[in-house]
Amino acid sequence: MATLKQALIEYTEDRLENLKYGEERLRQLQRVFASLEEFEQITQKELTLVLRQWKGATYNRYVAALTHFFRWARLHEYTDLRPEFMRKREVSRDDVLTLDQLGALYATAEYRGDWAGFCRQLILTGQRVGEVSGMLEDHIDDEVWRIPETKNGTQHLVHLVRQEPITWTGKTTFADMKRRWFQDAGIPLNNRLHDIRRSFATHMVEGGADPMVVDRILNHCGGAKGVARVYNRATMLEARRDVMQLWFETLGV
Repeated sequence: MATLKQALIEYTEDRLENLKYGEERLRQLQRVFASLEEFEQITQKELTLVLRQWKGATYNRYVAALTHFFRWARLHEYTDLRPEFMRKREVSRDDVLTLDQLGALYATAEYRGDWAGFCRQLILTGQRVGEVSGMLEDHIDDEVWRIPETKNGTQHLVHLVRQEPITWTGKTTFADMKRRWFQDAGIPLNNRLHDIRRSFATHMVEGGADPMVVDRILNHCGGAKGVARVYNRATMLEARRDVMQLWFETLGV
């Protein structure tokens, strides 16, 4: 009988390598099975207890990963277990931070040490957490940050009005950093890092920026395809640069 680790290797080669978010799904499974070695150790109760550490949409993503994995495992006769999970209702989030709150976050970012550049680039660029965390000096040329691959599976250009170098030590988790950062800035801890991105979009549109340009800055695919998608990329670079400059001036940092 193959061990759980061996089954995960085979599952990765068979299914996950062809998925866009295969690496993320593998990490999810590895976290769930961190203390387990054999299929015989896995029970419905064990899985239910482990899943309690995640909430809302995150919990549902772990459920999806487990459901898919166990379906595959049964087909390959690794197990007969058919775990059942109650999906959780996902609450829509629409929190927007005020300009004063964003200013406080920018000011207190300096206390985050090696995280300072990351924190400030989140505010200055409005890009996704995973994309900002992957920023390298090699990706920046003449005040333009070229993101090699985004959530949409495409390259993306972001104009940098102010460059904030990002360095890492790996000594602090995202969750711990975020908690301390938001506490220092007086931001309620129920707010999320993603709220910074939403706040960027909201304040820019309310400030008169073209919603389509803001969407392109945030790299939202929307409904544009084919020629229209290429057209949008080619003709909005100058407008996007102007909006990034306006955002910097609006923040007043």
